[in-house]
Amino acid sequence: MRLVAIGLICSLGGSSAWAADRHGDYMVRGVGTSSCGHWVQSHLLTDQGATAFQLDAWVTGFVTAFNAYKSDRKDVAEGIDTDGLLAWIDSYCAAHPLTDLSGATVALVDELQTHQR
Repeated sequence: MRLVAIGLICSLGGSSAWAADRHGDYMVRGVGTSSCGHWVQSHLLTDQGATAFQLDAWVTGFVTAFNAYKSDRKDVAEGIDTDGLLAWIDSYCAAHPLTDLSGATVALVDELQTHQR
C-alpha cells in the first residue's frame, strides 16, 4: 500500500505547489490517464462494476497520498465523505469530458485547499 501511495504522490501535478520536474511535467500512472468522458460513462451504468470501482479508488488514493505527503492538514477533505468527493468528480467530469481523471482530481484537491484555508 505504501508503494501505491508513493506512486500516486509522484503523479501529482497541475501547479507549482505540486511535485513535478523543473518543467512542471509529471507522470500519471494507472487509470488516472482515463478521460472524464470514460468516468461519466462508467458511472452511468446501474451496475457500475469494476471499472467505476477502479476509477473511484484512484481518486481516493490520490487524495490519501496528498494527505500523506503534501497537505499541511491531516485531511484536505476534512468533513467531506467519499461520496461527496466522488460527486464533485462526477460534476467536474460531466462539464470537462476531455480532461483526464488526473486533471480532474488535481482540480478537486485545488478546490479543497482553496475552500479550507
